[in-house]
Amino acid sequence: MQILLTSLRSFILFTLLLGGVYPMLVTLLGSVLSPIRSHGSLIKKGTDVIGSELIGQRFTQDRYFWGRPSTADYVPLSSAASQRSVTDQKLKNDYKERSLKLPGSPTDLLWASGSGLDPHISLAAARYQIPRVARSRNFSPEAIDKILREASEDRFLGFMGQPRVNVLELNFLLDKQEK
Repeated sequence: MQILLTSLRSFILFTLLLGGVYPMLVTLLGSVLSPIRSHGSLIKKGTDVIGSELIGQRFTQDRYFWGRPSTADYVPLSSAASQRSVTDQKLKNDYKERSLKLPGSPTDLLWASGSGLDPHISLAAARYQIPRVARSRNFSPEAIDKILREASEDRFLGFMGQPRVNVLELNFLLDKQEK
């Protein structure tokens, strides 16, 4: 009976510590040390939340830069890769359709990201879209390129990955310049 009581006390203690105290402590530390990231890295327009810098969104109008295709239809709850192999006919058809719509475009505009929610595109993919966006907004390509350079992010830690741009932040900057 003593072993059962000791086990029960241990169970209750560790449930409270690991199921309550520890998660609250980590949440509190995250909120203090990195408040923006711990609350979803939200991007606001005034007081309205327009998205997160961590999750891609669908942009289809010519006046906006387009992000990577999404197999999850940009819905975070269904985030996942398509699980299609290189021999899958649907994958080939999707690629061919995108290639016809965007001839000569960089691959990140043709292939979906692993999560289906990637908010970034390469600088090459963004530059490919400058003529379309400039025409649609009646901006010069040079003005659009300047905004793109302002919004671009360097390699992580200066040497990992490739330079990139967050599509939502770039489109938000474009809208601000238009006013």
